[in-house]
Amino acid sequence: METKNKIPQTRIIANDFETEIRNGTLPPGTRLPSVRELAMQKNIGISSAIGAYKLLEKRGLIVREAGRGTFVRSDGVIGADRAVLYGWNAIYKDYAPDFGVEGNSFPGLQYDTYRDYIDYLSEKNRQSPGAALVDDGLLPVLASEKVLQPLNGLVSESLLSKIPSQLLNAMSYQGQLYALPAAFSLPKLYYNRAIFRKENLPEPDNNWTWEDVITAMRQLTRITRNQRVERFGLGMIPDINGFMPFIFQSGGRLFDNNGNCTISELPFWNGLELFLRLYTSPGICMRQWGDPSGAVVELLIKNELAMLVGYSFEGEYLRRNDNPDHWGEIRLPGIQNNHCSTLLVNGIGVMSHCRNVKKWVQKGETLITGSSQSSYKNPVITSQLTDLDRLILQHGMVALQHPSRFAFAALHEHLLFPAFRKMTLTLPQIKMIEKKINQSLHTPS
Repeated sequence: METKNKIPQTRIIANDFETEIRNGTLPPGTRLPSVRELAMQKNIGISSAIGAYKLLEKRGLIVREAGRGTFVRSDGVIGADRAVLYGWNAIYKDYAPDFGVEGNSFPGLQYDTYRDYIDYLSEKNRQSPGAALVDDGLLPVLASEKVLQPLNGLVSESLLSKIPSQLLNAMSYQGQLYALPAAFSLPKLYYNRAIFRKENLPEPDNNWTWEDVITAMRQLTRITRNQRVERFGLGMIPDINGFMPFIFQSGGRLFDNNGNCTISELPFWNGLELFLRLYTSPGICMRQWGDPSGAVVELLIKNELAMLVGYSFEGEYLRRNDNPDHWGEIRLPGIQNNHCSTLLVNGIGVMSHCRNVKKWVQKGETLITGSSQSSYKNPVITSQLTDLDRLILQHGMVALQHPSRFAFAALHEHLLFPAFRKMTLTLPQIKMIEKKINQSLHTPS
């Protein structure tokens, strides 16, 4: 038996047993295979079989009786469902009142707490399972590690028909739906109309390419003699969702169908070169970690920034704080006629050890249709989308989906951090980075 995603065999087997115990497939009092029988069934060593049973004992799910065997506990101590919506950080608590349950938030935010959050949800799944807010990158990890359970056949077909297929695909893994889309965001190019008019330049439109952006950025950047930037040509947010459109539009990919990193392929390299060309240009303004969320948008409002690659948050900030005649928005520029864009999706999943799954699904359906007694406005229903969102969504792709819990951190450490620090990356270096990422994904721990 091979180790999946660097998860030890003992934990894989224990997790499989736990799922069957909690969902009732293995009722209380069920006799489990002997250690030797388990080792033969799973094609593992005796020590791995013993380790799996010890882990289940530690979780309080089984008892081992000398001379009799190993049994599922029958004393009623296995945790019951809890009316809690678990989320990654405090912002997800905003969903809980509309969901009609308590919010329980994990404090981490940055990628280096990613694996900690997965462990946090796994522990909550064992102790007091509920619903979990997940994003498109987390979903395949939580599905493959059986923290979430599939929702196929439980969600109203009428509701599913109203949700764009791109959102449903982002919340699916291996053909099964694991979360109801609750919100999504699309990157766009926002621009300052006043600056374009002042400089007598045509405003951006949906046919713009990145070459058009680079030309306009050079024309609109203002740098004083002492090298102080008075007006930035373009603002960007350094994250994987801002990076991957360049790769998608060049025909590149992060991983092949077998989950192997493929960043040394020529299309990826072409996209990376274009990104670095833009990212290292004079007049570029980057939002840094720790900056107020609206800091870069404020520059655009104050006429200190001409264009901004941002998300729905930036658009909403502009709508609340600026005159609509002062700014405009278009889809992301493309490479020739390719305007592929990233797609950020948050969804509500049900933990695998929950028994009353239908109850959670019904809560999710009520939330996303807006029929609850709350002010929550959800954008995932097709009829509620703007024409521009529909246009972008046609070519929307999830930036990163990989079942390994190590994929996200490996990409950030070896690829994105050097790129965002404006380091020069050569093709031989990219090949070395590819090798390191694959080692992180596939070397057993």
